[in-house]
Amino acid sequence: YFIYFFYFSYFIFYNFYFLTFLFILFSLFYFIYLFYFLLYPLLFLFFIFLYIYIYIYIYIYLYYRLCSLSYITLIFAIFGSFLRFFAMMNPIFGFICSDYAFLFITFYPHFCSHLFSLPFCTLF
Repeated sequence: YFIYFFYFSYFIFYNFYFLTFLFILFSLFYFIYLFYFLLYPLLFLFFIFLYIYIYIYIYIYLYYRLCSLSYITLIFAIFGSFLRFFAMMNPIFGFICSDYAFLFITFYPHFCSHLFSLPFCTLF
């Protein structure tokens, strides 16, 4: 509000208000630059945990809601989602334990997900 007020009052009172607007603007950028080393790890952690949440939610939805309605499939979906996430984050573990290693844990939901994706792939 103050930034826009000083900006529009610049056309009427040139000397004081425009300089105040510039002072507020550049001090805002200075504090962003000053606390950037504190804001960046928080943003990094926020997006990492958001990615984990979205990935696990999509995994559980696909493997539990679309494939079967048993509690053991839900447990396998939660366990397999954590395994898949850490295998994707770690390149060595992801190279050794590829996608076929998780078929031993969740073979039936994985097979059903391919079956359910076939009509959508042929439609689009």
